[in-house]
Amino acid sequence: MSIAPRPYFKVLYDGKNITADISKHLLSLSYTDKTEGKSDELEIQLEDVDRLWQNEWYPTKGSVIKAEIGMAGGAVLSCGSFMIDEIEFSAPPDIVCIKGLAAGIHSGIRTKKSYAHENKSLSEVIRTVASNAGFQVSGKIDNIRIGRVMQHRETSLAFLRRLSLDYGYVFSVRDKTLVFTSMYDLEARGKVLTLDRTDLISFSFRDKTMDTYKGAKSRYHNTQKNELVSHSEADDGGEQLEIRSKAENKQQAEAKAKAALHRANTHEKTGTVVTPGNVLLVAGQNIELTGLGVLSGTYHVTASHHTLDKGIAYGTEAELKRIGTVPESKHKSKKK
Repeated sequence: MSIAPRPYFKVLYDGKNITADISKHLLSLSYTDKTEGKSDELEIQLEDVDRLWQNEWYPTKGSVIKAEIGMAGGAVLSCGSFMIDEIEFSAPPDIVCIKGLAAGIHSGIRTKKSYAHENKSLSEVIRTVASNAGFQVSGKIDNIRIGRVMQHRETSLAFLRRLSLDYGYVFSVRDKTLVFTSMYDLEARGKVLTLDRTDLISFSFRDKTMDTYKGAKSRYHNTQKNELVSHSEADDGGEQLEIRSKAENKQQAEAKAKAALHRANTHEKTGTVVTPGNVLLVAGQNIELTGLGVLSGTYHVTASHHTLDKGIAYGTEAELKRIGTVPESKHKSKKK
């Protein structure tokens, strides 16, 4: 009789392997992975009947934890590096919960500041913000010209998220690197996994019509002709999304209209699936769902939650959005 593989995990604390030390105390280990703009999270819950964690083993805030999750002898998911951000105790029974945020998130990127960027490309603005916070930038960013954009009393993380939303990018923090990816390129990647209804422990989906559009309209000021110009994106005569974000030129107007329309319509069909532990179900990947009738198709993973319970059960929950519901672009520009 074959023996089913057991879940596997590994935890390093400031570079020291503490897996064996915590195994007998482990209640759960959870890793939350998000596509954009928010920090990945790690949470380790331990029983503390001997009160070790309340005394000599008390965790140090700011220490770095690295973790891996998977199946013994199989694929392993590297969760990355996390800085201990919060420690919770409760009783009875005595339980300690150690929470960590992605290591890079604790730097100056979370500090509120004001700064005016002038006469730069989008790439130059992003790289300036990253450099000032001690980060590097990875990814291809379009050369969209920006006359002036203001970071006003907001964190660099919030400012970068605003730019990514406006111009059609997703970004994530990986240690000391900000990874930027075009959301169109991300959703055009191949599928890494096919799941049938029979592979799912549970699922729920939402299919809505409100806040979905046939096209989008934005406006910009043509300085050469000194006139206000209206730009339409994928205008098929139905309900139009009005873009209120300021555009300085045609290039910005097109990028902002396309991004806003895409984001609105790719959340027309969303869902959550729960499966046995699967290291391929991580944010940023595309998967195929079958056996779900009209809801079968290609989905993009926007977030995933991996949980190891007492070292013996591993499960994954993934948040999804349907790909392929956005109208084909039809650019039009005209005077207001």
